[in-house]
Amino acid sequence: DKLIGLSIGRFWSQILVSMRRIINPRVVLGTAPKRFPSRRKNNGFVAAWAATAASALSCPPARRVVAGAVPGRYPPRPLAANKFSNDMYDPEELRALLDVHDDIRGQTDIAEEGGDARASGSGAPPDWEGLRPTDDILSLHDLVVAAATGSPLPAPPQPMGDLFGSEEDAGPSGDSGGDGTVLIRAIASDVDGTILRRDQSIHIRTRGAIVEALSATNSEGRPIMFFPATGKSRAGCLGSLGEIGDALRSLETPGVYQQGLVVHDGRRVIYERKLPEGSVARLEELVGDKAALVGYDGDDLMTTSDAPIVHHLSSHYGEPLPRLLQGTLAAHNNGLHKVLILDDDVDMLARELRPVLEEAAAACGATITQALPTMLEWLPAGCSKATGVSELCKHLGIDPTTELLAIGDAENDVGMLEMAAVGVAVANACPLARSSANFVTQETNDSGGVGE
Repeated sequence: DKLIGLSIGRFWSQILVSMRRIINPRVVLGTAPKRFPSRRKNNGFVAAWAATAASALSCPPARRVVAGAVPGRYPPRPLAANKFSNDMYDPEELRALLDVHDDIRGQTDIAEEGGDARASGSGAPPDWEGLRPTDDILSLHDLVVAAATGSPLPAPPQPMGDLFGSEEDAGPSGDSGGDGTVLIRAIASDVDGTILRRDQSIHIRTRGAIVEALSATNSEGRPIMFFPATGKSRAGCLGSLGEIGDALRSLETPGVYQQGLVVHDGRRVIYERKLPEGSVARLEELVGDKAALVGYDGDDLMTTSDAPIVHHLSSHYGEPLPRLLQGTLAAHNNGLHKVLILDDDVDMLARELRPVLEEAAAACGATITQALPTMLEWLPAGCSKATGVSELCKHLGIDPTTELLAIGDAENDVGMLEMAAVGVAVANACPLARSSANFVTQETNDSGGVGE
């Protein structure tokens, strides 16, 4: 908010003064539309705006001061060594401002071009064709960042089906052809730290990529399956994804939830595992009052603690609010899929509590994993997100080792990334996830890494 408030006047002042200096007819008309045809009507304006912003970044120092200084309010900054810097914005500020622009532009596209049947009272799912990315040319953000950093322009967006080939592209086993093409039939993606940004929103690029994936087919017209693979409950996952979650629910999209312990085919649970009897009581004994515990029985969450971090699980991460029990978690007679161990003291969890729990886990028929620094997870032994993904792929008739693309960021994604034909870690991924993936994106979850 502060960046936007301080920047609106300064940004447009720079743009307008620069436009008087550098616009030429060829730039205004733009060469990008000829190269990348678009359905949008403002291609010339976007190209001109990109060119003026890029020129403002590299105009001579004296002219930059004239263009950017606002006497008495915003004195010009010292010039940075980078030749693309200017007196008003350093590269990171400009990138942040352009990210804001990209989000606003995408939201506007959706508002103007996206149909929503719910608004008409029909009860039908939204018109996801309207949420499909409308730009076949590079965005303003891409053009200006490329100019500011001196990097080459990225390739224009490609249709999803073209990226995943056809039966002829694949070898006899369906894994890859002579040209190295992998024939992808399904995409499994983690949610927190991958699809969702730190503020639990979805970057417009990521949202566009998911919408494209939900209706994607290969060149034979065969659908490519997209599904979430997350540590969240099903209710928490679909709820935190907002409109994307509504679409997944209305399309009866399968999913892997609670670290692979609950696998849903879109209509019913097809696979589940619960902690063995006695393991929850042992966990409660070992943890004591050092951390808060939250048990999962499907979408029914329960706890024995009223600590703020327990409420944060619901208010921030979108999980159902855990029921406060008067007794113990072990007394829950239906059994639990998993238990979260929560505390804000990250060092205590990692250095003090985790070694103790790992030592005791094997004897209890349990195992430990971690998705977030403030959270450990107590799971049934032999289970993981990779196990759940494998079970779902078997149900769908997909070979994950030759036909699955998996995306993730954390320790609990490692098995899935290693198993998949193509494993992709987002740029913010932990070292273990990065080393387990075939590719690492240039952008983080906050900058639309999944959309990349």
